[in-house]
Amino acid sequence: MYGKYLWTALVLSILICASCTPPDNGSESSSSNGSPPVDDSPPSENPAEPQNPLPFILRVNDTEVGPDRRVSVPADQISLIGITTDDINAGNLVVVLPDGESIALGEWQSDQVQFVQNFPYGENHLIISMEQNVYDILVVAAAPEPASGSTGCTNTFMNLSLDTRLVYRETADDMAPATWTHYVTNWSNDNTGNSAVTYVMDRSSGIEGNVTHSVTLDLVCTGETIFISNAYEVLDGITWHTQYDSNAVYLPADLSPGSVWERHGTFDTEIDDEAIHFSLVERLHCTSQDRISVEAGEFDALRVEYATEKFNDDESYSSEGVSWYVPGLGRVLTESTARLEMISYEGIAPSL
Repeated sequence: MYGKYLWTALVLSILICASCTPPDNGSESSSSNGSPPVDDSPPSENPAEPQNPLPFILRVNDTEVGPDRRVSVPADQISLIGITTDDINAGNLVVVLPDGESIALGEWQSDQVQFVQNFPYGENHLIISMEQNVYDILVVAAAPEPASGSTGCTNTFMNLSLDTRLVYRETADDMAPATWTHYVTNWSNDNTGNSAVTYVMDRSSGIEGNVTHSVTLDLVCTGETIFISNAYEVLDGITWHTQYDSNAVYLPADLSPGSVWERHGTFDTEIDDEAIHFSLVERLHCTSQDRISVEAGEFDALRVEYATEKFNDDESYSSEGVSWYVPGLGRVLTESTARLEMISYEGIAPSL
């Protein structure tokens, strides 16, 4: 229906989804409130009182939750929740805020899952339902302390300094090779250590010549996690805008084989005064570590499989592919309908 403009949707998917992302960010599905039996009592009033250990590993930010089932976090800041089990299990996670409001973060069927959540000041509860049992975790959100002097972004798999410059070659069966250059144009740090970053991808050469074609990402770094709020792609004077739901993870901390997550949002533009709107779902799964060779060098890289779906009431489009990420460097290769291979990098010292 939209001819060549569908290529834009494909390119944006390749550029954005080529990130190894973790935990399932959770669906919007609602949770059940109390039919499974409660396996363990809520945290005791006496923090020293021992309780049975959790039958899974639960981390909130950098802290593993112990038998007391309590954890402290800064109030009103993005917190990363990670759950790991020995085997694939079905589970459900609900957050109960201090005012009693319940928020369903999502369901999963995996051995590893991650969510993000802002906890308001006071006592919050994580209600985890798994294997017919319910676990109540107390999350105490205290006033945040400013992290003066922090760079705000220490993600192992993506370098977002102003000196970073990555160059890729794009090839496909039906077009001439093109060159993409990735770099950071804006970087700012707030008084809590979070960093806002503008990440730009510019395309040159190729069958279109020097036509204007660029992609811009609005990213926020919190500790080792990178979140994405917006993406803009400009091609032939047409701007496609992707707006992500709040707390959408672009690249997670502790990325490793088994990490899965999702991003949800909307995908919009206007062509010849016609508004075009799609709903968007991006699913990512880190599956293995491979030794790969590209023009920029030979690396041990994490393999991330991704699938993207755009749909509305009239039509839907989907794409999928595989990307590889290198610690300290970022994405070095993507294979989909086109191949995007790193050919050089500057301002970075990657782990080979």
